[in-house]
Amino acid sequence: MDPLPYEHILQTMLKANTTFLIGRKGTGKSTIFKRVQHDLAKRSDYTTAYIDIKTVYELSKPDSALIAKVDANSGVMPKESLGKLHLNRAFLQTTIKQIHDQLKERANSTLLARIKRFFSGTIDELFEDLDVLLNEIEKNRYTSITGIRTISAHDKSGLSTESGSEGAAGINLGPTTGLTASLKITDANKASLDRDQSYTDTLILEFNITHYLLRLKELLDRISIKHLYIFIDDFSELPEDAMKIVVDTLLAPLNNWSEELIKFKIAAYPGRIYYGDIDKTKIDEINLDFYRLYAAKNLATMEDKAIDFTRRLIQSRLKYFCKCDASVFIEVKNDEIWRNFFYATMANPRNLGYILFYLYESHLLFDRLITVSALKEAARRYYEEKIEPYFKMNKFL
Repeated sequence: MDPLPYEHILQTMLKANTTFLIGRKGTGKSTIFKRVQHDLAKRSDYTTAYIDIKTVYELSKPDSALIAKVDANSGVMPKESLGKLHLNRAFLQTTIKQIHDQLKERANSTLLARIKRFFSGTIDELFEDLDVLLNEIEKNRYTSITGIRTISAHDKSGLSTESGSEGAAGINLGPTTGLTASLKITDANKASLDRDQSYTDTLILEFNITHYLLRLKELLDRISIKHLYIFIDDFSELPEDAMKIVVDTLLAPLNNWSEELIKFKIAAYPGRIYYGDIDKTKIDEINLDFYRLYAAKNLATMEDKAIDFTRRLIQSRLKYFCKCDASVFIEVKNDEIWRNFFYATMANPRNLGYILFYLYESHLLFDRLITVSALKEAARRYYEEKIEPYFKMNKFL
């Protein structure tokens, strides 16, 4: 259920533009991502990749033993550069694997006909090329950065003496009989001079993410895929320093890349966003919190819109999952019930899910209609079991 009329949020997310989807926990960011990916799967010139950026970042961090070696040796790559290299590699590997899986799922759909039409080979060959690209990403590549080569030479000299004598005697028994003898004496001095040469060549470990993305673009061009939407989830779950590394190393450079292949869709929390060099004038921002979504001149109008969204959300979910009208379970003619649903959840879909589960246990299992009093009791239970412990755990109370 789109919080705005005419599926405005969905249509904004589908635009070929980098978008920040901003909302507190439970406001439906991941659900919107899934809906957008579902719709994009119907478009043959689009493909998507879902990245849990917190997991990718944690997996890309070098192990502590390696970091200890980095700190102990002055001639190795700085640990900051090593971390960025690992992050680039892990991000690109995850992206390509996601694309691989997406295309596998679509291989038996209408996309297959398009592949056969544009790709001079089989679908298996396309997947093989993606695997080759993954293998290349895994390998280390070194480039010499030596500007001036300094050669050091070491001379080695030596003197040797050789002496000896050779003698021989024999009797000739041929037609002319005779005796022959010879003696040879040798005495020589040898002088030798050897030269050892050595030099130092400085190599740098490089990882050019743009090079690999251009390779990926070439592969996607074969099947006429022009747009890659990368969905970045759990962005605000990163520590602040990690958030800056991710933006400065990955998101900003790739977002500002001249090629129009990649567009990011980033889920974030309010007040926990780092933009870095991302140009805010060239991106879209969608705020899912109701006081931003339904901003109005007066509080009553904003509240009415939020209540209407809560009502539509419940009705649409019951119709989809239960195949029936909400009146089967809820006292829908009482307008106060929708207002209390809003007060209990603040239009947060995750909170709403918890409270409906409590109502299922207390009323629906026993064929009892959900009333205002039942809803208030479920809201109290939700606060005691979920909200209050959370605040205490985080020392807010």
